[in-house]
Amino acid sequence: MCLHKQPCSRSRYLKDALPDGATLLGVVLSSNKTHITQVGNRQAHPLLISLANISADIHAKGSTKSYLLLALLPVPKFVHLNKCLCGVLADRLLHQVISIVVRPLKQAAESGHMMSDPLGNLKYCFTPLVAYIADTPEQRVVMHQRCLAT
Repeated sequence: MCLHKQPCSRSRYLKDALPDGATLLGVVLSSNKTHITQVGNRQAHPLLISLANISADIHAKGSTKSYLLLALLPVPKFVHLNKCLCGVLADRLLHQVISIVVRPLKQAAESGHMMSDPLGNLKYCFTPLVAYIADTPEQRVVMHQRCLAT
């Protein structure tokens, strides 16, 4: 586990591999299925994004708005009777959508992207994914671990 006072060795390696003057912006993604009762008992699956250099105390407070909505992921309903097949299809769809949504982040992680800081100065930034926060069922989906028993 990385603490803010003790940087990870991987982080140090990434920083050393950057071109001179480049900035490393570690990205944190988070998702959790949510029931929306005001719209007729529907489900939403928000994908949120934040920066890794924001302290955990600030991340834990919803009022700080340290996470931004990146996308609303689909929550499909299938009519096929084979629940395992439906689960595999839903997982595959989730992976495809996340891959499309984070494509610009992947490109910036590999080759960098010019971004402005709060003062308007341009910085050459790299955006590697450093964490994906999810509950256990979603972690299994992200890790491609689905029960294939019928």
